[in-house]
Amino acid sequence: MDNLDYQAITPPAKMVAKMYLIRCGKILFALSLIMTIISILPSFLFLMIAGYILFWFIVVICSLGTIFVTNPEFAGSITSVTDNLANITTALLDASYYLLPLAIVAGVFSIIFLVTDKTDKHIPRIVFSSIFIAIAVILLIIRIVNMV
Repeated sequence: MDNLDYQAITPPAKMVAKMYLIRCGKILFALSLIMTIISILPSFLFLMIAGYILFWFIVVICSLGTIFVTNPEFAGSITSVTDNLANITTALLDASYYLLPLAIVAGVFSIIFLVTDKTDKHIPRIVFSSIFIAIAVILLIIRIVNMV
């Protein structure tokens, strides 16, 4: 066997930095997506509470109130579930005041990092990130106006 001198080929530092920036842009895109969805959840939970109450109201009407005779603590069980959902909704609403600005910043940086890639096109990520930024800005304005 020949005594071959194996040397590792290291890519230039600029290329490695660009690869890490692109990876960071993809991670920030995912984080902005998650934070925006978590910030939208309180709106849907309010609708879920209303739907839950409406469903049980229809059940009571259909049973002609006999459900209260068979299960005297029926009304208490309904209100305890709605109280728990209301607590979750308020906690998510409080968290959204912190998550929305972070989602906007993460979205902006993900767009900046993904635009710098000249080899691959990240058009779907950039478009969705722009949509999430717009949604986050609208939600933040609504939350700030409701807070005042």
